[in-house]
Amino acid sequence: MFATQRLSRGWRVFALTLGVIAAIGIAGCGSSTSSTGSGSSQAATSSDPATSAGLKAAQQAVASATTAPTQIGVTQPLKTRPPAGRTVVWLNANFVQAQETLVAMQAAAKAAGLTFKAIDYDSANPATLVAAFKQALLYNPIGVALSGTPAAVWGAQIFPLYRKAHVPIVEGLAGPQQLNDVLVANLWNQDDVGAGAKVLADWVAADSDGKAHAAVMYVPDFPILGGFAASFTNALKAVCPACSAKPIAETIPDVGSPSTANQPLVSAVQSDPSIHYIVLADGTLNPGLAQAFSGAGISGEKIAGEQPSIENMQDVAEGRENAFMGENFNYYGWLLLDAILRHYEGIPFAAADGGMPNELFTKANVGTPSAQMTAPADYQQQFEKLWLVGS
Repeated sequence: MFATQRLSRGWRVFALTLGVIAAIGIAGCGSSTSSTGSGSSQAATSSDPATSAGLKAAQQAVASATTAPTQIGVTQPLKTRPPAGRTVVWLNANFVQAQETLVAMQAAAKAAGLTFKAIDYDSANPATLVAAFKQALLYNPIGVALSGTPAAVWGAQIFPLYRKAHVPIVEGLAGPQQLNDVLVANLWNQDDVGAGAKVLADWVAADSDGKAHAAVMYVPDFPILGGFAASFTNALKAVCPACSAKPIAETIPDVGSPSTANQPLVSAVQSDPSIHYIVLADGTLNPGLAQAFSGAGISGEKIAGEQPSIENMQDVAEGRENAFMGENFNYYGWLLLDAILRHYEGIPFAAADGGMPNELFTKANVGTPSAQMTAPADYQQQFEKLWLVGS
């Protein structure tokens, strides 16, 4: 089934948006991986002091990462309760993750006593996003949030309007961005992706006993994924000097279907049989990878990555794939609102506002497969307490 599965409509639309972004020359930082190098790793032994120390650190990091987080990343309470009745606006793109974030942010706004508005736009058509931004100002909001389309696409037209209206914008999943007096937060950013890449590097090093040669798939034209291969490769080398990674760049057209998305990885293993670990920047972009390997007569590959689909998690539970970093779009919706509230009160906060929670799922802890992690289990109540609205 997976070998013929098409990329979801949400990701096809998202890919079209990012195609527009790439066309205007903001295609992320994927080129930085050109110096990572490749080739078979030299066999490591536990008698190598550097390898032994790195493996011990990796094992400890994996043990920590496979334990569900219990605390949200934000710790400072607001100074006062949120302004009851005021409005926050979510600009709602037409991809699946945006719908999940909408539901979460709506629940967060209700808990905070705020009015919530959502305005739809076509993520493949930047003009509709600009129109949505302008419509949002009609509600006199205390903040506007969106996801996935960097300010390079819309900022020139929108920043002057929002600066005049004194309305902040918060965004996430858009890759590296320059913040200013209008764009005040960049959540679920490259630092979060890099943190996930480090955990995956620790898992590969520990699982291979310091002998891994990996292929790492990334998409330079997705700004949020552009630097994944470099982050993973650098983290792997730091913890496992004898390990190595070969970056496999894929294009937006490549990830349009499983047949084209998986072929570069199949070809990489066929040309270099020493590769036994496959690490994905985004699991949803390589559906049916295990089946693609099997169909090509390849066995023994271990598959890991970030941004898992429900199919990835099912494959982990059943042993076809091996390790994926969890994601939580519900938490993300609450974090977007938290950043708006902190800016409204004039409370300084880091650009990522505490960052996203991490959890590494393997067969040992995946439980009932789900497309989203739920930890921290009581994150809503923790946010409410900081917002001075919790019981």
